Amino acid sequence: MTIPRLELTAATLAVKCASLVREEVDTTFKRVIFWTDSMLVINYIRNNKTRFSTFVANRLSIIHEGSECEQWRHVDTANNPADIASRGMHLSKKVEVEMWLKGPVFLKNKEDKWPKGNLGMALLSISDPDVKYAAAATVNSCDYIESLFGRFSSWSRLKVFVAWMLRVKGNLMQRCKTRTPPKGRVRRIEPITSSELDVAETEIIRYLQSETSKQPMGNDTSKLDPFKDEKGIIRVGGRIAGASIPLEAKHPILLPKTSIVAGIIINDIHQRMGHVGRNAILARFREKYWVTRALKLTKSIFSRCVTCRRYNGRLETQKMSELPKQRLMSGEKPFTRSGVDYFGPIEIKRGRTVLKRYGVVFTCFNTRAIHLEMADSLDTDSCINAVRRFIARRGAVRYMLSDNGTNLVGADKELRKGMKEWNNTQIHTVRQNGIDWRFNPPAASHQGGVWERMIRSIRKVLYGLLKEQTIKLNDEGLRTLFCEVEAIVNGRPLTMLSDDPKEDRPLTPNHLLLAQADYIPAPGIFSEADVYRKRWRQAQYLVNVFWARWRKEYLATLMERQKWFKERRNVDVGDIVIIAENSPRGQWPMARVLEAYKDARGLVRSVKLRTANAELVRPITKLVVILEAESQ
Repeated sequence: MTIPRLELTAATLAVKCASLVREEVDTTFKRVIFWTDSMLVINYIRNNKTRFSTFVANRLSIIHEGSECEQWRHVDTANNPADIASRGMHLSKKVEVEMWLKGPVFLKNKEDKWPKGNLGMALLSISDPDVKYAAAATVNSCDYIESLFGRFSSWSRLKVFVAWMLRVKGNLMQRCKTRTPPKGRVRRIEPITSSELDVAETEIIRYLQSETSKQPMGNDTSKLDPFKDEKGIIRVGGRIAGASIPLEAKHPILLPKTSIVAGIIINDIHQRMGHVGRNAILARFREKYWVTRALKLTKSIFSRCVTCRRYNGRLETQKMSELPKQRLMSGEKPFTRSGVDYFGPIEIKRGRTVLKRYGVVFTCFNTRAIHLEMADSLDTDSCINAVRRFIARRGAVRYMLSDNGTNLVGADKELRKGMKEWNNTQIHTVRQNGIDWRFNPPAASHQGGVWERMIRSIRKVLYGLLKEQTIKLNDEGLRTLFCEVEAIVNGRPLTMLSDDPKEDRPLTPNHLLLAQADYIPAPGIFSEADVYRKRWRQAQYLVNVFWARWRKEYLATLMERQKWFKERRNVDVGDIVIIAENSPRGQWPMARVLEAYKDARGLVRSVKLRTANAELVRPITKLVVILEAESQ
């Protein structure tokens, strides 16, 4: 909301208040005078030959309906009591106190002694964002014609329009010469011919080239050796006059680089050629016309084309966010804050029957340790049982994060279908046990990278252990295999391996889970005699050593961003987007952004969308913006 708009809103409120007073008070008013300190508002009210933006036009209609232009007066700052509220006043200044309490002094005088002010008609600036375009009396003819050309998006329609204007002009000039009045019977209007279109095109180009002082063709036109042909049109000379190609291709018409018509011609070629590449469009354009910096102009046409953005636009990205505080908590027991996900299915054999089992991976946000459970199916009960076994073996969990159950990286079609059938209402009952269970936005697999990376490591170890097996495992064998995989993955190093034999071994999740002394140097104050009696003290010492090394060696490795380094434009409410799905790009559904969810830094990472059938929540990485809200 700009200051001029606020001032105009205040003027609208004054008119509404005056109407209310007239209706409610028994006194009859002969005349009402409105005072404002904004000359721009007075110019808006007194200007009847200008088209304004919708915001300004709606408020001006209220003002004109409830008042006349002569009722509006201007008050300067010295006599304006409203300015005291904004700039303050000293109680010692009696004049300001009196004006604040009783109003300006001049109102007590006769009307002929009131301040006159500048009430003359003022021309509005064309650069005013609330002025659509001024009348012909307020702008010069060149700007008006350029704005007239700008209303056309098709080169053929512009030529037809100019051809009709030239025909009307010719008819009027003919009547002026012969001085014959128009006949009573309306004669049949003939359609525009191709020769008239050629004349219209020639006249348009002549006009554009005659305004080169206001629309320069560019400083590098001297390289093109321009010349005028027999029709007075400036063409490119160049060095290929001897080529056996048409004259228009050898000597294309030179157009101003800032002309609106050049963009209209390129856009028309772009539409007729079926939205092909920039080089093909530029080659076709230069068969007849030439504009310096035409490649830049062509790129701007492509960037504004909705069809091209729909089929070629890139998915949205945003600067990589900071790590959540849930991953930076030190000193807590393992798996206090965890993520959970499914992977599989894995086939097992029971007698002669082949069954499917699924793996449930729980990963600790801080220590990056994993815990594996086996699930018999994808239903809600099986998920709840896996969570209960996990809590019974690893202790209470405060915070749990998972996917929304609609898109899991690495899962096949059957897994996706099963996760969609989850009963999220039942899952939320786990919160009654003290677990704060949160869900990522649907289809936002990149926001679950902390467990997606673990699934990749688990799959790699599983395939390495099962590659020699020709017989399918049973339930007992699969549970044993999961335990071995868990131990192997938890033994991976979290920090860099040093070549110095004196350095400690790299930090691994097993250092905290197993508390093995051969991995972390045991304190020398313990002897073999009392090591068992003081086992709890040694375990506490090993835990302290782990977290000390975790803060010094591991935490610093999380500092750098691996990608998405720059901030991008935020997806805004009202943007028109298409949603990336597992289907051909031409079938991606179109939607409008209803809400934009921002993080602590004010960057949008997920939005609420309205499609033709439903309302969805999706991350911006699944969206392609084809029309921005401010450009609609």
